[in-house]
Amino acid sequence: MKKLNIFVSMDWEGRDLDPKNLKALIDFRKDYPDIAILHFLNAAYFTKKNVNFKSVKEKMESVFLDIDELGLHIHGWKSQFEACGIKFKNSPSFNNGGEVFSKEGEDIGHDIPISEYSVDELILVIEHSKKIFKDNGWGNPVSFRAGGWDAKENVLEALEREGFTADHSGVPTVFLRDKRMSNVLHDWLVPIWDGTEITSQPYKIRENMWEFPNNGCLADYMAGADMLEVAKINWELEEESFVSIGLHQETAEKFLPRIREGIDLINHSKMDVKWSKFPLDPTKQTKDN
Repeated sequence: MKKLNIFVSMDWEGRDLDPKNLKALIDFRKDYPDIAILHFLNAAYFTKKNVNFKSVKEKMESVFLDIDELGLHIHGWKSQFEACGIKFKNSPSFNNGGEVFSKEGEDIGHDIPISEYSVDELILVIEHSKKIFKDNGWGNPVSFRAGGWDAKENVLEALEREGFTADHSGVPTVFLRDKRMSNVLHDWLVPIWDGTEITSQPYKIRENMWEFPNNGCLADYMAGADMLEVAKINWELEEESFVSIGLHQETAEKFLPRIREGIDLINHSKMDVKWSKFPLDPTKQTKDN
């Protein structure tokens, strides 16, 4: 009998923790308490100027449930890279291909691809992030998603050397085409994730690490009906299949309704769906490709 595994992820961008987004998420968790979330947490919340560590921790944890998994998310934030002793790169921006500049006290770098940094520099940032996880009692992350889905070989190498076993950065770029102010990010990602499609299933991307494609993309780019369509397409595969949908914390108030709609549409379909908790055993999902 065919079976469809769906899991929900959330990228924490490291920009802000706006109460309206946190409230939308807390309400969602109350309404869907059995749906686990794989949180890709960003340590950059803790590297901002004059940050209140206790307050940041409390705000983030207000959204967590015991069934969740905590993974790592890294964008190219100036404050975090400089906190690791790394010279910040202010270009190229995946928003417009140019440089980014800051005003006094403003943190920048969200749109700088982390693959612009060397393996050794990335390891420093990963280790710094893991220390923040440890300091907060959040365990040792083994799952990762790169900011802007930007996981080139140097990023994957740094992750593998740091003991990560799952990357979730693969994305079907068709979902991003003409969905942003410019196609710079789309064009940047096409050669990185060439061959990643709606039906792409988990596969071994490095000797000790699996790729779990974000084949249902994120709610900023997908309506609930789009999520249902991706689920149906994967449901038609001959073997047990996997679908990854998700959202961003920073745009939860705006786009979380799409996740609600997608979940409800899928649950009212005739598909045999399991809302999965990670980590799954990828060897039971697919063969090496």
